[in-house]
Amino acid sequence: MRITTIDHKGLKETACNIPPNTPVVMLNLLRFKPDGGREIYYQQYIPSFQELTTKLQLEGIKLAWGGNVSGRLAIADNEWWDDVLLVEYPDFASFLLIAESDGYRNDAEPFRLAAIDDCRLIPMVGFMKE
Repeated sequence: MRITTIDHKGLKETACNIPPNTPVVMLNLLRFKPDGGREIYYQQYIPSFQELTTKLQLEGIKLAWGGNVSGRLAIADNEWWDDVLLVEYPDFASFLLIAESDGYRNDAEPFRLAAIDDCRLIPMVGFMKE
């Protein structure tokens, strides 16, 4: 099943599961549309997203890691991803503010929808230290 939009019911449920002021790392599994999806994502969606975080005066959101998927070791035959991003948020409330904003829906999300063929967004709260 292809998923391209954020589940707003899932946002509320997730917000209840994560304690306030707890840092969150968002795992982004991305499959891009052919013929320019990757370029739209990195050249239009990401700058639009960053501009929105500035307008919303959100700080502490950063790309922790990003890379291209290089193989398939433990994955279903009909599943593949192009890129993986780990994005750090100071708390889930910051992600929620962005995802529910008119600015996101009007300015950033159209680029995301134009770029993404399938994705997974998985919020994670740490429990291990180095």
